[in-house]
Amino acid sequence: MSLSFQSKDAEVTLKLGSTPDKREQYRLMRDAMEKRFIRVTRGSIVGGVRLGMFTAAFYGIQNLLAEKRGVHDVYNIAAAGSATAATFGLISKLWKCLSFDLVILLYFRFP
Repeated sequence: MSLSFQSKDAEVTLKLGSTPDKREQYRLMRDAMEKRFIRVTRGSIVGGVRLGMFTAAFYGIQNLLAEKRGVHDVYNIAAAGSATAATFGLISKLWKCLSFDLVILLYFRFP
């Protein structure tokens, strides 16, 4: 498994220069644009899902606190924000650690 640090545009440019056929160049450019579109779309969807989960958790905790305490005040908002941020921060840290460990494990397992 080799680690490559070239950008996607540089790879496409190198491939374009290696083929004189215009149809092949068109196909390579179309494939590159499709991959870029899919990457941007996937990132937008993932970001939207994360935002939705954060918002749902925040309002869920806020309403739970308001119902349990019987009072709608700023303390419910502060506690819900703190709990949600701490939970998502912990999830983010754990996910990064797990994915990093998985990459290292796979890299040394299958060199």
